[in-house]
Amino acid sequence: MAVERVTASPIPIRRAGLDGQRLPFDDDTFDAAQMNQGVTQVLTNAPPSGFGLSGVTDVNCPSGQAVVVGSKFNCSLQVEGRQTQVTIEVLSDSGEYRVNPPN
Repeated sequence: MAVERVTASPIPIRRAGLDGQRLPFDDDTFDAAQMNQGVTQVLTNAPPSGFGLSGVTDVNCPSGQAVVVGSKFNCSLQVEGRQTQVTIEVLSDSGEYRVNPPN
C-alpha cells in the first residue's frame, strides 16, 4: 500500500510502503495489481486523502508502465456502473505518482 501525501486533488501517492507491504513498483516498472489497489484507495478514501467516490469497481491499470518522471498513462474503471478512466502522472523516479480525478 502506498502512503498518500495530503494535498488538494489531484492526489499524489508516495512509493514508501506501510507495515512491510510490497511497494507499487519493481525493476523500474509499476506493478499493475498494486496500482489497481492504490488507485481504488485514492478514489474511495474520504477527502483530503482521496476523492470520496462510491461505487468504484473494475480498476484496471496497464502492466509494464515505466517509472519515468513526467510520463502519464490511463487506468480504466467503473464508477456507479459508468465506464471512465483516470490519468496517472509519474512525479518522481522513486515511484511517487498522482491520481487525477475520473474523466
